[in-house]
Amino acid sequence: MKCKIIAMTILLLIVGIIGIEPILCETLAEPPSNFGEPDAGTEENPFLIANLANLRWLSETTDVWGSAFLTNNWNIERFYFLQTADIDASETINWNEDKGFNPIGHYFEIQTGNSRVLGFFGYYNGNHFKIRNLYINSEDQYYVHESLPGFIMPPGHTVTAEIFPGLFGWIDNATIKNIQLENANIILDKDRSNNYIGLYIGLLIGSAENSTIMNCSVSGSIVLENTISDYQGIILVGSIIGSATRSQIENSYSKANITNNSDINSYLGGLIGFASNSTMNNSYFYGSLISNFEHQNSGGLLGAISSSDIQFCYVASDNSFNNISGLIGSVTTSTVVSKVSHNFWDIETTGVLEAFNYVGGADNVINNNFGLTSIEMKQQSTFITNNWNFDDIWAIDIDINDGYPYLRWQYTPDFFPPSNLKAISTENEIKLKWEAVDENNRGVFHEYRVYRDSLMIYHTQGLFFTDDDVEPGIEYEYYITAFYTIPSGESEPTNIVKASLIVADFDDITQPIFTELIGNFPNPFNPDTTIVFSVGNALVPHFARAVQEIRDLSSSSQNYDLRRRLLNYMGGSFRSEMSIGTIDTTETVHISIEIFNIRGQKIKTLVNDFFESGQHQVVWNGLDDDGRSMASGLYFYRLRSGEVSLTQRMVLLK
Repeated sequence: MKCKIIAMTILLLIVGIIGIEPILCETLAEPPSNFGEPDAGTEENPFLIANLANLRWLSETTDVWGSAFLTNNWNIERFYFLQTADIDASETINWNEDKGFNPIGHYFEIQTGNSRVLGFFGYYNGNHFKIRNLYINSEDQYYVHESLPGFIMPPGHTVTAEIFPGLFGWIDNATIKNIQLENANIILDKDRSNNYIGLYIGLLIGSAENSTIMNCSVSGSIVLENTISDYQGIILVGSIIGSATRSQIENSYSKANITNNSDINSYLGGLIGFASNSTMNNSYFYGSLISNFEHQNSGGLLGAISSSDIQFCYVASDNSFNNISGLIGSVTTSTVVSKVSHNFWDIETTGVLEAFNYVGGADNVINNNFGLTSIEMKQQSTFITNNWNFDDIWAIDIDINDGYPYLRWQYTPDFFPPSNLKAISTENEIKLKWEAVDENNRGVFHEYRVYRDSLMIYHTQGLFFTDDDVEPGIEYEYYITAFYTIPSGESEPTNIVKASLIVADFDDITQPIFTELIGNFPNPFNPDTTIVFSVGNALVPHFARAVQEIRDLSSSSQNYDLRRRLLNYMGGSFRSEMSIGTIDTTETVHISIEIFNIRGQKIKTLVNDFFESGQHQVVWNGLDDDGRSMASGLYFYRLRSGEVSLTQRMVLLK
């Protein structure tokens, strides 16, 4: 923020004495930090929109919107933009003589023999950062026809104009994604008389052509006051987009409120005012629509459509609709039929029973659109039976979105990390094991990532890793993270462990010294899982137990050197006190592994045999000793060998 401060103490004193209202500082436009770099504005180095000054720069710098001259062909230069932080736009209510924020891409001019388009032709990625409290200018004239050959002026008009209030005014061949617009506001209260033939109003976009809008959300309000009753043109109003032509809208939602106090000809839609030759999928409206006048072209999703496909969308509301249909006001056909299917609306919260006010054209495909009760709208089975995608796109939870379906990208869960990382060292390798992520995490778990000395060296869906790419005499530092998809993100690391190879004073014992139950993978599992265990030498049980106790020492740095010296010492003592010729490294050890249900009842003896020292694995196929398939649930498996008894748990999911 820039403002001139001149003798501030004296100025404030004068203001207080003579009663002049203080002038608030106003954020001035500033280019992004990477503006001027050779490749700035490209896909590899997008312009960085980090604050309100950068956003104002984008709003006022027409050269970076992308230009086209409609003489003989299109000449478009597209730029890329990436938002890097939340932006508070509260002060925009005072901008431009209190008119508000000028939309990005807010007009184009048509002149004799030449047309210059000043819409937005670029790529804007909001990166799921928020733009809050934006007050959008709905007063200024943006689209002007002047002396166009062959253009016939409507009777009574001297100049015709169209305006496009929104964060973006008019876009073409653009991509807008990952924008979260919170508490944005448009108030249309000025009389337009007869000089305007079109108003395209949307909190995100006024008018979109040949564009893609995805993973966006809006909240706030649009108000059409009765002071514009003399207006003789047409108004297209949607909380996300006023008008969409040959565009694709997907995975977006609105919780905005739209109020129409005017009796002028309006297309009023919860998400889009009017769509032509466009598609909208996997989106929803959960706001309010209030119209004090009855308009045929008013609906919970869209005011009207022509030759468009609308699928897998729903409408709910925290206020009753008034003179508005549940889904779409009017469905018409031009050259291509419209397809409207697998959509829902809440008949209790909206207060309406009809999906459409008008459907024209016998060839339109209209099926599987249902008005349901609130309880039915909050049951996942309602949507799955109608082919909604609850694997990658949708989710439902009683504690989120008031129990209605939500888009997976809109909820950012806590990316829970794995826990209890442990390191076990031998002479040749370092073994890591950890506990699984919390099953209550609502994110979609993908994999664990293993880091050594802050560099990722491995990824797995299992719960253990053996690092054999290590050298003696070097101490390594390890931690594990969990990586999630939908939404994408990586957890914080586990506890950090330090480990190095064991350096023994004798060469005869190279197998694992003690018996260990390493774990099972996958876990949870269906239909089978692999249990991994290691078998230690059984020649000197007291020696093995002593080594086990030493290894159980904390892996912290203060105990690390003590542990290594003790192991080396015991190795040397073992060599000096035993005759090497009497050691039979092929001697086997008896191992039993049994499976128990949650009641503690043994259901399966999986292993009852002798094993040589080393690592082994065995598969359980989910059957008991009688060959019966076990039900889903929690099970325990226990390894016993002499005095050693080790137990872990696993989950069977069907």
